[in-house]
Amino acid sequence: MCVGAGGFLDCGSPGPRAQSARRQAERRPPAGVPRTHGAGAGTVGRAGADALRRAVSGAGEASRPPGRPSRAPFRPAADLPGLGPGSMSGQRVDVKVVMLGKEYVGKTSLVERYVHDRFLVGPYQNTIGAAFVAKVMSVGDRTVTLGIWDTAGSERYEAMSRIYYRGAKAAIVCYDLTDSSSFERAKFWVKELQRSEESCQIYLCGTKSDLLEEDRRLRRVDFHDVQDYADDIKAQLFETSSKTGQSVDELFQKVAEDYVSVAAFQLMTGEVCSQTLALPFLLSSLIMVIQC
Repeated sequence: MCVGAGGFLDCGSPGPRAQSARRQAERRPPAGVPRTHGAGAGTVGRAGADALRRAVSGAGEASRPPGRPSRAPFRPAADLPGLGPGSMSGQRVDVKVVMLGKEYVGKTSLVERYVHDRFLVGPYQNTIGAAFVAKVMSVGDRTVTLGIWDTAGSERYEAMSRIYYRGAKAAIVCYDLTDSSSFERAKFWVKELQRSEESCQIYLCGTKSDLLEEDRRLRRVDFHDVQDYADDIKAQLFETSSKTGQSVDELFQKVAEDYVSVAAFQLMTGEVCSQTLALPFLLSSLIMVIQC
């Protein structure tokens, strides 16, 4: 006991030994939890570490609010539904469709109207890279899934757009009916497709036709000129409006119908070719039988 002036208890600050004892007590693990490091850790080993993990896990479970589930274990992406390797959104795609055209011609609005049946009012932002969406539709008694790649229209992403249209079965090349330069840009993409994707079917799509209904003088791309160009490159032509929905469904329906027709034609010609190749063998076999 320490007694100061006036007989009051006054022990002052703890001495060095008291401070050292306090620090050792603070570092000492709780009762029942073995030490996993420092002096004496070697006598515990893996069993001590496991006990410590169980103690910490039990403390976490006890502190979790009622009704809140525990954290799910990590699962690789390949094990999750619909995210296996080689798949996109877990859906099988029959037709790869790529959207091409100058920026601000309305490619994204066209996809939004077709897939979600909506028109988003601006302000608009440029697409960076590309966006993907799948749409399942019916053609006769068949079900066809369109995999649509909405590519960036800015020239700075031109090289990146080439990556996305590789292997495409259909390309919707868009231009703004009120912007003549956008049609010139559309011709550029047509040349690119003709050079690198010869089997890709091209569809020319004039956008923003609703603006022409308000004022015919806004048209900067003549319909007959585009039709002549479409005939030269063997392309289909549509004039659409994402705002009103004019001809949007018809455009994508035509893409799906053409795919079904081509697939049926390839199947039929493949069977005919196989039968034609087998015919000489059958005839030679028949001749041998007759000779015998």
